[in-house]
Amino acid sequence: MFFTQSAAERFPPGPTGEPIQYWGVVERDLETPWFHLYLEVQEDGLAFGHTLLVADAAQLDLLLGQLAGDCSVRSLMLVTPPSMNRSQHWRMERVVRLHVSLNESSTGNLFCIDLDCGKRYTVRGLYLLQEKPFQSRCIYEDIPAT
Repeated sequence: MFFTQSAAERFPPGPTGEPIQYWGVVERDLETPWFHLYLEVQEDGLAFGHTLLVADAAQLDLLLGQLAGDCSVRSLMLVTPPSMNRSQHWRMERVVRLHVSLNESSTGNLFCIDLDCGKRYTVRGLYLLQEKPFQSRCIYEDIPAT
């Protein structure tokens, strides 16, 4: 999860009462993987880019399920801590496929993340399942442009 402190606030909310706040720094409370998501939104014939820092695979699943038809994913990167990527540094690598399935204990989900370098990571997501029957599914797949 990301968090902020008031000292890192860049600009106060605008005069129109806009609920958006701007931050110069966000912190990470756990050494766990997170996602860098770049979206493109089409509006009146123009394309606008939006970069989102997504705390975990479960949040990404919810977010991607709510995208409007005029919004498309242009890039999805996985940011991994040294303990996960077996190096001395955090790494950011391109995701080519993200799949979710029910884990063995039925208390959460397993997310399989395939990277373009050939690596595969499996992470647990501990959010509650909805009452409808659970189905394994592909959440994201990077289909190369032809």
